Amino acid sequence: MLYDSTTASKIAPQLDRVQETSLIPLYARARDAARRHPVLEDERAAELIDGLEYDFTRFGGPSLSGSQPVHARHTVLSGRLPKAVRLKARTLHNRAVNMCAARARAC
Repeated sequence: MLYDSTTASKIAPQLDRVQETSLIPLYARARDAARRHPVLEDERAAELIDGLEYDFTRFGGPSLSGSQPVHARHTVLSGRLPKAVRLKARTLHNRAVNMCAARARAC
């Protein structure tokens, strides 16, 4: 676990507007991880967000309201869509990790 409230204090990042945008996808992934049926299952994002002292309510617009279109399709497709989305996300993640590793070896 990255952040343990009994042994550590939260980090208060000092970010400009451009840097702040990098928190939006991380926050969205953390919100997904907190759902009853997460699509991406990114527990690490939730740990990172929990370790920050930051006003995330600024990101609470319609794009982060809980991914209603995905869950509406999930209802229609009887649960097959979230598994497919998770597999696609994992596949893309693995490809990105492999590309970064290959690039690091080439440098």
